[in-house]
Amino acid sequence: MVRVVAMFLWTLLLFVRGHKAIVRPPQPPPEGADAFSWVFLVPALNEEVTIADSVQRLIELPVARRRVIVIDDGCDDRTAEILAGIEHPDLFVLHRKAPDARQGKAAALNYAYRALRGHTERDDTIVVIVDANGRLRGSAPHFAASHFADPKVGGMQSLVRIYNRQHPLTWLQDVEFSVYGHLFQAGRDHWGTAGMGGNGQFNRLSALDDVANEEGPWPVLVRSTARQLSERGDWAKTEREPISGGGSPATPTASPAAAAAAAPRAPSEESSAGRAPAPARG
Repeated sequence: MVRVVAMFLWTLLLFVRGHKAIVRPPQPPPEGADAFSWVFLVPALNEEVTIADSVQRLIELPVARRRVIVIDDGCDDRTAEILAGIEHPDLFVLHRKAPDARQGKAAALNYAYRALRGHTERDDTIVVIVDANGRLRGSAPHFAASHFADPKVGGMQSLVRIYNRQHPLTWLQDVEFSVYGHLFQAGRDHWGTAGMGGNGQFNRLSALDDVANEEGPWPVLVRSTARQLSERGDWAKTEREPISGGGSPATPTASPAAAAAAAPRAPSEESSAGRAPAPARG
């Protein structure tokens, strides 16, 4: 009985703190979202159905400085063709080929991170992960800017919702994501922590630098695999295949050198193919 009461009180505390974090966000800088440069990373593997719409939504976000970087992770459908037909100065496409392609979301994101090594103003650049079937709400950069105005904030996680929630199963999944976001993400906002998920993740580029190794900031595990050997037709040597590690393949490695994580909610929506944020320190 004591445990039940304790859990109820703990949940109530998280609810109250989460509500305050949502309705009373910090004040944004005078320039709003335009105080920062925004880099949107979109990993794509055979996304011909959604990629054009996703890129267009990111291009239309109300920010002055942006890069939309799509990582073509070995697509063999019309994704590359569709991207080639989109002419916009803010769109950049990185093509990964076998055997490096299709080795996990973390590997694709690290590839894009390495492409940013020459990028300057790293303290004022925010890297955002958006799934190819995800939808980032237009107000999300402005909301995020209010938190990144604090130089101690290294990252934040958006609230993930399901946009085709008219059906019973997707509605239940949306409820699950919503409860997790409002309680266990927003509820710990004032403690300076956030669970960085694989979609809707915002990171200051300099904070990613603090936790990155030679490959990048997102951890990749390695294991031997017979499947990849058979695909290459080479059984004479041992190959090692990177796979995404942790509960979420896009959770940066924690490090004491990293800047503090902060407010875990920015408005965002994701398709039913998405995943809930995995608890990890950003």
